[in-house]
Amino acid sequence: MNRVMAHCPHARRVRTIKPHRLLIALFCAVSGTAQTPQAAPLKLVQTIRLQVSGRLNHMIVDRLNDRAFVTRNDTVEVVDLRTAQTVASITNPGRPGELIYFKKCDCIAYSTSSGALRILNPNTLTAEEEFALGGGAGSVALDPQHGLVYVAQSGAGVDKQHSRITFIDLMERKKSGQISVEGGKLGQVVLEHHGPRGYVNDTATNQVLVIDLNERRVVERWNLSVGVENVSLALDENNHRLLVGSRKPDTLIVIDTITGKAVAHLPSTSDVDDMAYDAKLRRIYMSGNDGFVDVFQQEGPNAYSHIARIPTGSGAGKSKWVPEQDRLYVEMSSRKPSEKAQVLVFESVE
Repeated sequence: MNRVMAHCPHARRVRTIKPHRLLIALFCAVSGTAQTPQAAPLKLVQTIRLQVSGRLNHMIVDRLNDRAFVTRNDTVEVVDLRTAQTVASITNPGRPGELIYFKKCDCIAYSTSSGALRILNPNTLTAEEEFALGGGAGSVALDPQHGLVYVAQSGAGVDKQHSRITFIDLMERKKSGQISVEGGKLGQVVLEHHGPRGYVNDTATNQVLVIDLNERRVVERWNLSVGVENVSLALDENNHRLLVGSRKPDTLIVIDTITGKAVAHLPSTSDVDDMAYDAKLRRIYMSGNDGFVDVFQQEGPNAYSHIARIPTGSGAGKSKWVPEQDRLYVEMSSRKPSEKAQVLVFESVE
């Protein structure tokens, strides 16, 4: 054998592989195949380049007409989603904020930093009515059971220790009452659609306020011991879970709405602005100004895992989940006057 090998011109390239090394090589090959990364849970399907620069605030999607309404600075930008083109720019005094659409009155309502709730006709694109509330108006939420919009007004426009939650009847077009609450800074508001309660982030007191939608009063206060500066909320109504986004530290907090106790918490993307619950795939989407969307998988009412961090861009904190489309719209504000703001459209992947 040695003589044959000596006359072979490639004899130096031939090496005997020891059995244990062969087993290791086979194991690595199998492991590499088994650990092939799965597809990302969100896929970018469209980039909408707006004609304006600056900070984007909030948006809603008009599915009937394939349009998006995006609030920024002193305008509401109306975008045709089929062509990704801006079709109108509605000038509004006072920075427009969060929006809701109410089908029964075919109207859009949105808050303004000047302390008003404005009613917009989505067909004529004209402001039909405005309610002066006094104090900066922030988060809004729709109670479709009673035809009310809830408007959170932080204490900067009221007094330093108290804030307000004002109710506007959209069918009757009138103020229907208000609640004065302790704490000078309120975050997001979410309301049950099949139950009697609503939830408000009281950021100043590091609590979640529980509102009885029938009696229109605060009935409970839940202290948050895991994180402070609770700004964002989402609701998993079927499983009785409230999802809270906190900034100090950056945390996803899950609360049992029956007991008011936290059942889980996980680190999250930085400087979170918005979050949503995907009931179909049992996922949570959290968008942060650091340029990422964190995706969490709900494995059970008390069990959650972080499955992806999707890059977006610096300043892309605001987002809107549209469950009927299985799409997440992420608003990316521009940092320079020479840059244009954008909306990134992601589609969920099973």
